[in-house]
Parts: sequence; structure tokens; C-alpha cells
Amino acid sequence: MPLMLSRDLAKFGGLPKTLFAQHHALLEIEENICDDCHSDATSTRTCPEKDSSISRFKRNLSTALKCMTILVFLAITSYTVIHLASIEELVRGLRDEHPSHPVNCGHTKESAKAAGCVYDIMMVGWVAPGCIDPYVLSDALSPNSSLAGVKGAGTFNFSLNYDFTELIPQDVEVISQHDWIFANWEFHKAHCAYVWRVLASALERKSKGEKGVYIYRTLLTYEHSLHCSKVLLDREKSLLEPTKMQAGGTNRCVLL
Repeated sequence: MPLMLSRDLAKFGGLPKTLFAQHHALLEIEENICDDCHSDATSTRTCPEKDSSISRFKRNLSTALKCMTILVFLAITSYTVIHLASIEELVRGLRDEHPSHPVNCGHTKESAKAAGCVYDIMMVGWVAPGCIDPYVLSDALSPNSSLAGVKGAGTFNFSLNYDFTELIPQDVEVISQHDWIFANWEFHKAHCAYVWRVLASALERKSKGEKGVYIYRTLLTYEHSLHCSKVLLDREKSLLEPTKMQAGGTNRCVLL
């Protein structure tokens, strides 16, 4: 009996060991499967935890990108609005600093005449009456002016063509009827000398307390003063060289 029992125990004693070995083998297989999920991107096996994490990451990344796009758009929009507002404020300030004359000449000789504007030969265009300086204008067209001797005033040559074969008189009624005319370079220099005298006269009148002093808007721009500086300092062009000018335009008049 003891011998038989011993044999039976030995026979059954191997069962727990066999079950333990099988259980351990199953655990190793499960670990290998999960390891494959995390380390082998090409494996056809799936790991639920990994798939769930990837999905959450993708959703979070998509949300973050959308938020960044919205923030960038709002920033650009805000900058544009602020920039445009500052430009508008600057333009409004310039307008308030030099308000226009109540008489608006428009943009054509017809509108200028209808508004009661007058023609300034030295500016070759229409302007509100308040912008005309009678003394400076009459002196610029007078052969007795102190500037006539240096060809800065007096009578100038005007023509309808480049070759000066169709001359027209220095007369407001005649010159103002044309859209374009030709003059000599001599007149261009005289024009620049004229606008500086107009500006100096206006500044002097205002400094003495005169109210409502109006002036050509172009005389308050640096660009025009630079242009006239080049014209007056130029030594290469002949005084007889033709220069084409718009004769039917209008000039803006502003309060100094």
C-alpha cells in the first residue's frame, strides 16, 4: 500500500506543477502580445489602451490647432482694426488742422465757375476766391515788378502746341478755356517763385493777427517745395524749353 500510495501521489503530485507551468506560459503570452502592441507599429494585433490613447491625443491636437488658428485670426483682425483706426484718426486730424474753404470748386472748370471760383494764371487753375492774394498775383503778372528783370514776373509765352506755333495771350478768359497748354521753362520757374511769395505773405498776415487766412493746400506739402527747389536750382534746361501744363484743373484751398 505505501508503495502504491507513493506512486499515486507522485502521479498526482505532478498535476499542480503542470497547471502552474501552463498558467505561467499564458501570462508570458499576454505580456508578449501587449509588448508587441507598444513596440511593433506594423503588427496587426491591437491594444485597446494604446488605441484609446492615440485617439485622445489626436483629438487634443486637433482642438489645440483650431484654438491656435482662431487666436491668430483674432490677433491679425485686431491689429488691422487698430491700424486702420489710427490712420483714420491721423487723416481726421490733418483735416481739422487745415479745414477747406467753404467754396468748393469741384474738379472741372464748369463746377468751378458754378461755385464762384476764380482763375489764377500763375497756378494755372481754378481756386476759391479766398485763396487769391491780390497783391502777389498782380505783381507776378506785372512787367513793372521788381522780379520782371530776372524773368520772375511779367508777361509769359503760352501756346497750344509744343512748337509754340499756336500762341495764345496771357489772358484768363483764353487760357482757362483749354484743358492743356504749353509754357516756357521760364514760366515754371516764375510759378515756383510765386507760390513761395504767396506762402510768405500768408504767414506774415497770420502772424500779424489776421483771421481767416486761406492758402493753396499744395503749398503746405514738402513734396511741392522739393519740386520747386529742383526747378529753381536747375541749370541745364533752357528757359525757352517747353513744359506742358494742365490748365483746366482746380486747386484746393485750406485755412492756414
